[in-house]
Amino acid sequence: MRESQSGGSEGASPWVPLILNPRAGSLLNLDVEALARRLSARLERQGIRVERHLVSGKEVHGLARKAVASPTPPLAVIVGGGDGTLLAAADALIGGPVPLGILPLGTLNLLARDLMLPLDPDAAVEAMMGGLSGRVDVARVNGRPFLNLSVLGVKSAITRFREQRRGRLSPWAWVRVMGHALKLYRRAPRSRLEVVADGEVFRVRVHALGVSNNLYNDTPGPALSRDRINGGRLGLYIAGHRGHLGLLKQLAGLLFGRWKTDRNLVVREPESLSIHGKRARIHLTIDGEPMLETAPLVFTLEPSALLVLAASGAADRVSDPQPSPLRTRP
Repeated sequence: MRESQSGGSEGASPWVPLILNPRAGSLLNLDVEALARRLSARLERQGIRVERHLVSGKEVHGLARKAVASPTPPLAVIVGGGDGTLLAAADALIGGPVPLGILPLGTLNLLARDLMLPLDPDAAVEAMMGGLSGRVDVARVNGRPFLNLSVLGVKSAITRFREQRRGRLSPWAWVRVMGHALKLYRRAPRSRLEVVADGEVFRVRVHALGVSNNLYNDTPGPALSRDRINGGRLGLYIAGHRGHLGLLKQLAGLLFGRWKTDRNLVVREPESLSIHGKRARIHLTIDGEPMLETAPLVFTLEPSALLVLAASGAADRVSDPQPSPLRTRP
């Protein structure tokens, strides 16, 4: 469904596209049209025209590209969805002057948390209007961008299992996901990989390996966080755990925020790295979306490549912070 109220073609008055993915985790049981109208009304009181779009994730990239190509570019492209939806929009904005505004409507909302945006969409709009714009790094694997985390191994298989049940993840379904994870750890062979990180070579057999856009902190719970997204470095995490006891230790480390002290976990901050395996193609997740990429996997980082909107408290986490273009207009 697509619903419009004003747009970029009506003169030179300031405007934004508001793009919502109704399949996002937090929207599945909500009145998405009512939410879009409410958020639009708040922006319009700011003197900003709004073009509303309720679309599938596959349409997000095209809408973002069309917006920034308008004769009157928008103040920002505001997108509501999970990390995969946000990545689709960001891919159209990388290297350009139009910022990405994030409505955190997914499951973990990692980037929104790092930009210190509230998880309530109404509060997130308020924070972006009173906040700032700034640039963050963009990581790539074989040229494909990602903003948060790319994971190989069992985590990738768990994500594929979860994606098959999107929209049906009740508490009981999450128990099934965890049970599936335990089965995979018990049955799945550890992958033989050669990892080259800034010239340092690791030849490993692992169940899971992660690469992040800047390094994550030791924070409790599954929602990882970063102190900055403009550090110009990747994060590398090689998990050498074996058996159920090793898995339980890993989960406990995540729960209590002590996973970096785990002796079975190798952590590095390379500028670039490559991962070689025996198979010609490798399953992985990129910002939560399952992918199949050709080996070797080559990871690089583009410093300050994406302009974003952030809360005012996130000035130290981005490069070149400036007042938000959504601030009160005369």
